[in-house]
Amino acid sequence: MNKNSAIKLCATVVCAASLGGMLSACVPLIVGGAAVGGALVATDRRTSGAQLEDEGIELRSIGRINENLGSRVHVNVTSYNRQVLLTGEVPSASDKQLVEQIVSRVENVRSV
Repeated sequence: MNKNSAIKLCATVVCAASLGGMLSACVPLIVGGAAVGGALVATDRRTSGAQLEDEGIELRSIGRINENLGSRVHVNVTSYNRQVLLTGEVPSASDKQLVEQIVSRVENVRSV
């Protein structure tokens, strides 16, 4: 084995060892995140389908509020069993009514 190939082999081994060490540090984070996510789904009384539907309602509502009113308002949307709670700040009563109308038109919303 000549000197150049020995140096290349040594460099390859060092790189592989350091990358392996970096990747192994991610495993506990991934496994822990999956366990926490699974525990949250397991402790919620809603079905996983209802949870997914509520998340979709929240995302669609926020998107439509931002499309129509932009940064004039700060509204938080919380959906539970297709019932929506709106919290936040709007500059006027007419903007408040507009936000309520926008969210009530979102698919699968039962009440606001």
